Amino acid sequence: MSRKLHINANILKMILMVILISSCMKKGYKISLDKEESSPSVVQYTEEWESLQRHPDPEWFRDAKFGIYTHWGPYS
Repeated sequence: MSRKLHINANILKMILMVILISSCMKKGYKISLDKEESSPSVVQYTEEWESLQRHPDPEWFRDAKFGIYTHWGPYS
């Protein structure tokens, strides 16, 4: 009886793993390594104020001030 339950548990684990892995796959996704179709070039930042001033702040950064407050705020 115990061996049968152990085998059933292993089968169940195997089925769940297959479902998990198959759900992570994206159907119809085409992998391409062509330069023309790749994402835009990576923006290079240097440790200078001029480099930071040339690039605008992202939209999400303007609304993220509360996170900085709670991370560096009075409770720390």
